[in-house]
Amino acid sequence: MFTERYKPIEWLKLIRGRDLFARLIGQADIVYIPSHTLLPLAFIAKKIKPSIKVVVHLHNYQPLTYTSVILAGKKPKMATDLIVERCEHGSLLRAVFAGIGHNINLVNRFASHYADRVICVSRRQAEVISNRAPELKHKIKVVYSPLPETPPLEEKFANPTFTFAGGGATLRAFMCLYGLQ
Repeated sequence: MFTERYKPIEWLKLIRGRDLFARLIGQADIVYIPSHTLLPLAFIAKKIKPSIKVVVHLHNYQPLTYTSVILAGKKPKMATDLIVERCEHGSLLRAVFAGIGHNINLVNRFASHYADRVICVSRRQAEVISNRAPELKHKIKVVYSPLPETPPLEEKFANPTFTFAGGGATLRAFMCLYGLQ
């Protein structure tokens, strides 16, 4: 049901599927939210069943910024969301929607308040979120993602190179290279 990459579409699916969610949440003790697009489910779950425990697992900075990217030394704002979206995806239309999304991302911040526990994947991520959303600080726990199994490397390289294995997020690759993240 949740295969969209765009938050507003996922949010519409949440609203459309409210009866299904009400039944599932009514039978559950814990709701685990692993996706940034589903953060509003924390609010919905608590409204349906106030006693339910809600765990939000963050892999980025979604409660703080629409694009999930925080530029070093910059406060998340509409202009930074526009820049990040344009640089990462090369689409002016997508950048315009990110600008609109900047303000609707307040839904994610609001929904985060309803989580009983917020899992961050690194101490640095926990620190950034705690500093910019201090109301979440007491809910945050760091749980490191396990490293994938990799075979031992037998080869020695004469000219070692840098590899960024972060997918197509080229902006993040540059931020890693130049120490911006």
